[in-house]
Amino acid sequence: MMCDVCRRIQHCADVRAYGFCDSGVMGTDRRGAAPSREAARQERRGPKSLVLVRRRGLHLVLAPLIGMLALVVTPRLQHSGAATPALAACANAADVQLEADYIVASQYVKKNDRASGAINNVFGAPTWVVPRENAMAILGLVRASDCLGASSYRQRAQQAADYLVRMQASDGSWYDQYSYAAPVVLSKSPTQTAEVMLALDRLGFSRSWYAAMMGGADFLVRLQDPTNKGGADDGLLGGGLDSNGSYLRWRWTSDNSYGYQALKAAEKWARTQGDAVRANRYAAASGRILNGINTRLKDPGSPVWYGAIDENGVSTLTEHEWINYAPQMLDVPAAGVGAAVGSWIQAHLVNAATGAAVWNDGSEADRLSPGYSFQACLVWLDTGQQTYCSSTSSWAAGSGLHQVTPDGNGVRGGWVDWVETGGASAPSWQRFIDSSAYYILATTGGYRFAP
Repeated sequence: MMCDVCRRIQHCADVRAYGFCDSGVMGTDRRGAAPSREAARQERRGPKSLVLVRRRGLHLVLAPLIGMLALVVTPRLQHSGAATPALAACANAADVQLEADYIVASQYVKKNDRASGAINNVFGAPTWVVPRENAMAILGLVRASDCLGASSYRQRAQQAADYLVRMQASDGSWYDQYSYAAPVVLSKSPTQTAEVMLALDRLGFSRSWYAAMMGGADFLVRLQDPTNKGGADDGLLGGGLDSNGSYLRWRWTSDNSYGYQALKAAEKWARTQGDAVRANRYAAASGRILNGINTRLKDPGSPVWYGAIDENGVSTLTEHEWINYAPQMLDVPAAGVGAAVGSWIQAHLVNAATGAAVWNDGSEADRLSPGYSFQACLVWLDTGQQTYCSSTSSWAAGSGLHQVTPDGNGVRGGWVDWVETGGASAPSWQRFIDSSAYYILATTGGYRFAP
């Protein structure tokens, strides 16, 4: 039986086609076969869930699920209880505090445990720890700390960063998923590494993290090498490594957008350290990515970008989703960024009847998402199209998906992942930490991903 959790996974085979999720499949196989729609979705967020099932040996391994991204509010979301007087200076302070507290509640802290600092994808034990989601949680906690004047959130962010540095693989990358301190999904998406690097950079230059930052950058540079990724020497990152350690050939717009900013951060750190050789290497690598985004990934027939291309530069993906506007959301200085992208999102990825953003413009156009609504808001706040953001934020505020009262575990905060126009919705425990993080970023004025 296929579960909705599996359907939303980032680095999984198409559960609709195969009836299961195979955590070893990411995006495309090393032969360059076209990725499934589910694999494409996985790229947009990361193996949010681990999946689990290794059907091939009939070992059922457990499966967490996948998460979501982003949130926002221009009109103040209704909610949660009054902020304490000390927090009153922070816009939407009560909501920011609620979401930061939900992230903290999902964090594992235990003295002398290598897994201490890990933040689970949803509230619970750290059996479903995804590096990129921890990275987003760090960004949210840092913003909450700055906004609320609460140093404890930054301390928690630092603990998560220390955990991630301990988990870094010997090749400089991060695996797609961990349980406590053990990797359990052995594929390696470029965004796992790139987003961790952005989180370390946001916490600030640290000599104790310098080797981790440089190792991550070197891993990304290797993904550019056509000897590894195959196909054209287009300057773009390949799709990472599969669970067997083989390079993946598809070039994803989201991977390359995050990768661009991560390499800019590494360049900055290398210059701070006085390492001009490394700094120049990473500057050249990020420049090649930007050129590839402009010349290979830009869709000339649309204001946005292809979701992905194969090693020969061909895109066969027909549905559109957030990956198609990733350069805009992630503040890449690419050709074509601007208000036209925001208008395209409103026209293609927003349900006209409700004002909610949807999963995609095809098979899941009926699935309304607070996360994607707020993710789109990060674009609209940048492009000056606040009325679009106001509409989606108003829908989210009235959707009933915000957990403002204690759940069965006594935990408040987080956003239930989706609801369909027919009324079906995700279970209430599917409240992902990255959604809380994007909410914090968006409701406090938007976010600049550039280092």
